[in-house]
This record gives sequence, structure tokens and C-alpha cells, in this order.
Amino acid sequence: MENWTWVSEFILLGLSEDPQQQKALFGLFCTLYLIGCLANLLTILAIVLNPHLHSSMYFFLSNLSLLDICFTSTTILKMLLNHLCGRTTVSASICVAQMIPHFFCDLNALISCSDTQDIKMLVLVLGGPVILVPFVCIMASYTPIAMAVLKVLSAQGKWKAFSTCGTHLCVVCLFYGTIIGVYFKPTSAHATQMDMAATVMYKIVAPMLNPFIYSLRNRDLKGVFRKLCQASLKKF
Repeated sequence: MENWTWVSEFILLGLSEDPQQQKALFGLFCTLYLIGCLANLLTILAIVLNPHLHSSMYFFLSNLSLLDICFTSTTILKMLLNHLCGRTTVSASICVAQMIPHFFCDLNALISCSDTQDIKMLVLVLGGPVILVPFVCIMASYTPIAMAVLKVLSAQGKWKAFSTCGTHLCVVCLFYGTIIGVYFKPTSAHATQMDMAATVMYKIVAPMLNPFIYSLRNRDLKGVFRKLCQASLKKF
């Protein structure tokens, strides 16, 4: 006899079983999602509408903003809908789209259901180039930047440069550090609450911070935003 059962839905355990906490989390995550999407959309709009910003650096900033919108929308919208409707399931097709206990359908949640040591090893092997290599390259790229900043004679100039680079490094470490903690820890070291907190950080908090760290602190972009706001106020 063979088992031909076909799984069409997965059950999500969510972040909390307390109704009051669920309402608070819904409000928090909805606010973070809307702030992140609005900031990213404004960044894309400003770069597209201003010819002076049509350069490689701003192309990559707009690309980052678009990726952050897509990255968060694949999971947060479904999570918010589940909170509103009281549902705790996700279809198999949506689960596959989200790969990227559990408030969204994550790979670790699926492979922890049985003894899948080979698959876990495959995740480590394939995840290394995708996660570790970019992280190491980003960190290495800041070495010449730090050396150049150290050569600046003005103490005020050094502080301004280090504050800018420091915020960039913080959000990079937040994003990659939490992902590495979730996917590259030994199975025995996994803790449900810690994994949830780390997932919230790289899935919700980091994408929301990106436009503020990389775009809204940029002098050229702030000038464009100021002009857009002034033009909008004049129309009204």
C-alpha cells in the first residue's frame, strides 16, 4: 500500500495565539509595511521623474526599492489577511511563491517536518553562494571606504562619513546576520521564538529601513523630494 495523499494547504502557527497580541502585531506589521512601501515607491518615483538621477547608483537604489516591495509583499500581505480573516492556512502554491513556529511559509518549516538531512545539507551548500558570498563582498568593499575616511583631516568630515557608513553596515548586518542565523545554524540550536524574531527582522524591519538609510538620507534625493512636495502643495 502506498500513500497518495496530496497536501494542498499548510497550517501556519502564527506569531501568537493571544487575540490581543494578534491585534497589536497586525497594527504594527501593517504600519511597517505601509511605511516601507510608501518610502520605496517615493524613491522609485523621484528617480524616474528626475533626469539628473538617471545614473548607475540611482538605478541600483530604485532596483533595491522595487525588490523590497516585492520581497515584503509576497508574505506580509498574506499574513495580514490571515490576521483579519482568522485563517491559519496557506495554499501549497502560495507557499512555494513565498520561498524565501511560522507566520509565513518558510523552507525551514517544511524540511523540519521529517528527517531530511540531505535536503538540509543542500540548503547549506546552495545558500552559501547566495547569502554568504554577497555578505562577505559587501563587508570587504567597506575596507577601502574606511581607509579613505581615515585620511580625511576634518573631524567633522570623519564623523559624517562614519555615521553614513555605520548606518549602511548596521542594516546590512541586520539583514544578512538574521538570515544567516535562521538558515545556517545547526538544527539543534534552533529556538522557535528566536527564529521568529530573526525572521521578522530580515523580512519586515530591514526592507522598511532600506529607503530611509540608502535613499532618504541622500542629499540629491532629499532635494528631489523637497521639490516634489513643493510642487504638490502649489497645486492644492
